[in-house]
Amino acid sequence: MENILIYEKKFTEKIKIQGVDIINEEFVHFYLPNDGFLKISGHHSQDCCESVFADFSVIAYYKEALQEHEFSKLEIKRVKDMGFLICFEKQNNEFIKIFVPCYNCQNGYYSDDLSLIIETD
Repeated sequence: MENILIYEKKFTEKIKIQGVDIINEEFVHFYLPNDGFLKISGHHSQDCCESVFADFSVIAYYKEALQEHEFSKLEIKRVKDMGFLICFEKQNNEFIKIFVPCYNCQNGYYSDDLSLIIETD
């Protein structure tokens, strides 16, 4: 099964990420020169007996690599029933790919819908 492209941003010139902040595993901020910031978060209308979320904490393992390279494009792809990929293109179709897992803990009575919210400056 192929991953589905859900967001794409081509940068006007190659960029180097200046900073990455992961806040309480709920969202991630990428600070981009000349492009402001990019914030990615998940949203689910929680009920009392469930937990549906994207685990952004995995991005911490890529912070150094993300700040070392220059990038020309960003893609976010859905990985069905698992999570999503954040893909930064370095050059010649080479990517740093970060898999962000999504979790659904409940008794099956509630919705497992998770919206991805992408904000830019």
